[in-house]
Amino acid sequence: MKIKDQKALARQKEAQHELVQLELKNRALEDERLKQQLETKDRELSTHTLNLIRNNQLLEHLRGTLQAMVKEEKRDQKKQMQQIILQINESFNHEQHWKEFTTAFEQVHQSFFDSIKKYSSELTSADIRLIALLRINLPSTDIATLLGISTDSLRVSRYRLRKKLNIEQGENLTAFIQAL
Repeated sequence: MKIKDQKALARQKEAQHELVQLELKNRALEDERLKQQLETKDRELSTHTLNLIRNNQLLEHLRGTLQAMVKEEKRDQKKQMQQIILQINESFNHEQHWKEFTTAFEQVHQSFFDSIKKYSSELTSADIRLIALLRINLPSTDIATLLGISTDSLRVSRYRLRKKLNIEQGENLTAFIQAL
């Protein structure tokens, strides 16, 4: 009887051991799947950001070309070109692109916006956009293009953001945001 009980207990322990091993394998597979999903979302975020940059660069080029044409051409064409320039200017601030970016950003950097809002309540939506772009390590020229501002305006925005976040002048703003 004792031998049968010991054999049954040994089989039960072996079965539990196999179950634990299977659970570990499942967890490892799940971790791998989550890592792949995160990498995919990160690539989507990068692709989306690059598309926005290219779009804004194209619009900037078209705006410059049309402005040059307005200076040279007759009055009839001037009104049409000015309307095109206005449409291009409006597309720079298109909220749909920002909403798509925000969704992709939050999938990669979960609850980052909540934590940054807790850090400072003075932040505007423009500040939060700038912080998100700094978080993904975009160069200043690309950030300026995405926001539709000059690099000098970006420098001023970064300075104001430093003040709102109480960051010392010598500290790196991007490094601070990366650490959050």
